[in-house]
Amino acid sequence: MKKILLALIGLSVVLVAALVLEMRDKPAPAPEPVTAPALTQGVGKAAAPALVTVGALGAAAITGTVTFRGTPPPAPEKFSSAFPGCAKAMADAPADPGLILAKSGGVKNVFVWVRDGVPLGNYRAPADPVRLDQRACEYEPRVFGIRVGQPLELANSDSMLHNVHAFHGASTVFNAALANAGMSVTKKFDGAEVMSRITCDVHPWMRAYAGVMTHPFYSVSAADGSFAIKNLPGGTYTISAWHERLGRVVQNVLVADGASKAITLEFKSDELPQK
Repeated sequence: MKKILLALIGLSVVLVAALVLEMRDKPAPAPEPVTAPALTQGVGKAAAPALVTVGALGAAAITGTVTFRGTPPPAPEKFSSAFPGCAKAMADAPADPGLILAKSGGVKNVFVWVRDGVPLGNYRAPADPVRLDQRACEYEPRVFGIRVGQPLELANSDSMLHNVHAFHGASTVFNAALANAGMSVTKKFDGAEVMSRITCDVHPWMRAYAGVMTHPFYSVSAADGSFAIKNLPGGTYTISAWHERLGRVVQNVLVADGASKAITLEFKSDELPQK
């Protein structure tokens, strides 16, 4: 019995030794690849969808005056005498609402905006509407800025039929008829355009112009020609100014964040756009 037990022990030792030699000669398995966790906005959270960058604002401002030097172009004929109701309502209106000059040379109703240099990002459109009225057979305001997707309230303060026909180039954006005083309707622009022309098909002299923007950095010059573009980050910008009869002028401006830069944008009679 003792001999059998010793034989079994010896056999076990041989088998263990053989197993050890086999494991030593066998190559180790390759390590499994380790995948780095996806970047998230919080540790341990699932990967979030891509976020839209919010447009940057700042504390800089570009201010100034739009002026005109030279002989003003002649005013276009209105033909309002063919519409007795309008002729009476327009008796006290400016002779040329398309070109209003201050004694100082300032120009009213110039659309001034940052054409180049705006930081990339999404600038959310305001929910408050811009109001465009039809009063005394003219649009009020004649020139305005509005954001893509911002509500535009179209109103009629005249006791007669008007319509608001907006264009991007030669294409109609919307065409809304307002038959009586007190009527209103709300529309939106779905794409940017500088400038979108607005007409009344009933009264052919009526004009308005909308600067439809994707960002908030624009202004319309006041009666003295003054304007202000605020809340800009510091940087270098291309400022463009548009007037329905005088054309466009452009100027590059460098402004530091928190600073205010004053400029003059001058139109000249010898540089007017050709008909």
